[in-house]
Amino acid sequence: FFAFVSAQRPAVYVERPLTVPVDGQEVDLLLQAWNDDAGWADRIGSLFADALPALREDIGLPWPADDPLVIHETASRTPDASAGVFDPAENRMDVAYWADRGVVIHQAAHGWFNGDLLADRWASEGFATLYALRAAEKLGEPIESPQMTDDARAASFPLNTWAAGDGQGTTAADTYGY
Repeated sequence: FFAFVSAQRPAVYVERPLTVPVDGQEVDLLLQAWNDDAGWADRIGSLFADALPALREDIGLPWPADDPLVIHETASRTPDASAGVFDPAENRMDVAYWADRGVVIHQAAHGWFNGDLLADRWASEGFATLYALRAAEKLGEPIESPQMTDDARAASFPLNTWAAGDGQGTTAADTYGY
């Protein structure tokens, strides 16, 4: 017999504005970190400050937003949770406290590949992944490229039907799509 108790207290956030110079343009970010996790804001802010100029140089387009991008620290209780989710309508990225550097650089690339430049999810995700891999290599960040597995292949579908998820977890279809 096992009993598990789980509890969660409401998060208290500290906002830290950050301005990143990107090829003559000022990109404003607003980091929203838990008040007891200053390390997350330091790590994510530093990675965005390095990644945005590298992405901009390779993509060749200016940063597309005028409003500050909100980068919000999150957690999820689901075992297949997404480490990063971008909501272009809110101009907000939710980045898990445990997100690895590859996920963060991929999310930074979504600043460009956010549904405005390319309409289909597969195209936005594909280009965000491609440019994140290239920026990571330039920055000396070891990140892994998504790999096709037998399980992912079993969930195959026409990529132009790939709908956005709810941000609460990665489905078999998402694994195939990535």
